[in-house]
Amino acid sequence: MELTRDAEKMICTIYKEYLTRRKNGVPKNQAKQFNDFETWSKELFPNELTEDVKATSCEMCKAFGIRMYMNCGFILNDAAIIYMENRFKNGLSEVLSFLAQFIP
Repeated sequence: MELTRDAEKMICTIYKEYLTRRKNGVPKNQAKQFNDFETWSKELFPNELTEDVKATSCEMCKAFGIRMYMNCGFILNDAAIIYMENRFKNGLSEVLSFLAQFIP
C-alpha cells in the first residue's frame, strides 16, 4: 500500500492512540472510534492546519477502506489495524520510534 508521508504519519499516530487506549483498558470497539473530528484532530495533530488534517484523513480512510462520516470522524477498521500490526511487529514502542522522526 502506498501512502503519502502525511497519511503514513496520520495512520501511525491514530494506531498509537488506539494502542494507548487498549493499554489503558478501553474496550476494542471503543478504542477504534475517532468519531469527533474536532477532538481527535486537535489532540493528535495540534500543530496542523484543520484543512490539511481533513484532507489527509480522507486520503488515509480511502486507502484503508474506512468509512468517513460527514464530520470527518471515523472508526478504525480491521484492515488498517492489520496493516499496522504487520508493519510494527513490536507494537507501541516501535510505533513511537517511527513517529519520533516527525518531531522537529
